[in-house]
Amino acid sequence: MVTGFVAKPPYVDNAVDSDKPYTYQVTAVTDKGVESARSIEATATPKAKGPPTTVIEPGNTTTINQNNSTNIINNTTNNTVFVDVLNNAWYTTYITELVSINVISGYNDGTFKPDEDITRAEFAKMICLATGWDAKATRMSFRDVTQGHRACTYIESAKAHGVITGYPDRTFKPNNSATRAEVSKIIALAIN
Repeated sequence: MVTGFVAKPPYVDNAVDSDKPYTYQVTAVTDKGVESARSIEATATPKAKGPPTTVIEPGNTTTINQNNSTNIINNTTNNTVFVDVLNNAWYTTYITELVSINVISGYNDGTFKPDEDITRAEFAKMICLATGWDAKATRMSFRDVTQGHRACTYIESAKAHGVITGYPDRTFKPNNSATRAEVSKIIALAIN
């Protein structure tokens, strides 16, 4: 669930037919009126008899039945709602796809920062997650990537798969921006 987001008020669907499943997508709007990307689809199927009410909130679709029992049906956001990713931006579909397959997740403040550069460490993590490579470090290959570094296991995994080599001075420079040339090389090696 995206942190720092509060639904005011949550959406309440009073027209739900208890015999049919319903599919919803959720967006978030910042206090400045910026709309986020749509969430993944969530299907809500009422579980009990009686006219249910479906409440959509960030993170959950909740069905409240006539007898006030509550069932969580599905996680609707799956971290796809970023307050800084506009619904109509050219890259929204791609970001949403990578979130849905757990390749990217954004930042703790609910942002994705689509216009910022990606670091070499962040890209090493993305390529490992996209390819399904195990993230484990058996030894430290680079002087500037310690075992405590947040992307250490991904960097070492990418090196073990031969898609990164680092610099001649045995550094990786994990906080430097990845160039288009570096990204192209890594992707080409990873898919071959």
